[in-house]
Amino acid sequence: MASVLAGITALLSIAWLLAAALRRSSAALRHAVWTCAIVATLLYAPLRWRAPHRVITQPLPSFFTPVLVTQAVLVTGSAKQSAITLTEVAGFAWMLGSLLLALRLAMKAIQ
Repeated sequence: MASVLAGITALLSIAWLLAAALRRSSAALRHAVWTCAIVATLLYAPLRWRAPHRVITQPLPSFFTPVLVTQAVLVTGSAKQSAITLTEVAGFAWMLGSLLLALRLAMKAIQ
């Protein structure tokens, strides 16, 4: 999921840079750039999930293999500790930025 959000963010960033570079061009050309960017973001996730994925055939090193959990660890570590991952933070930041931009657009539309 995070790689899809990163890809969509990269697509929109490229579109923004291209539109900024074309600021002296016609509005129709900038509109075409943004239209292509929006269509690309809508198609990005389905096409990415449809694309073939690379299969790793080599065995993983021993430090990547799961460790067997003993009964003592299960008894003492029964309380679940939730750790926030970098992926969750990035997803939250992306959603918050989208929400703020949508609110700004709504406020401009109301005025």
